[in-house]
Amino acid sequence: MPGRTQAAILSTIAHWDGRTSSDVAHAVGVAQSSVSYEIAVLPESALVSSHRTGKYTVHTATPRGLRVLDAG
Repeated sequence: MPGRTQAAILSTIAHWDGRTSSDVAHAVGVAQSSVSYEIAVLPESALVSSHRTGKYTVHTATPRGLRVLDAG
């Protein structure tokens, strides 16, 4: 189960698929560097998928990430 900040980030990504780190940082109210660090950990847990779109990296919740949110 992710920590409080990771859960907030995951929830934001799940509700607005296709968000950048900057978008998520603004929505959650934490520094972009913190979001970038936390998002880097989430793919290792298979909770978030990230891909490049032009100059941006876009994050989406995986099915496993959605199940974790539903269970929490």
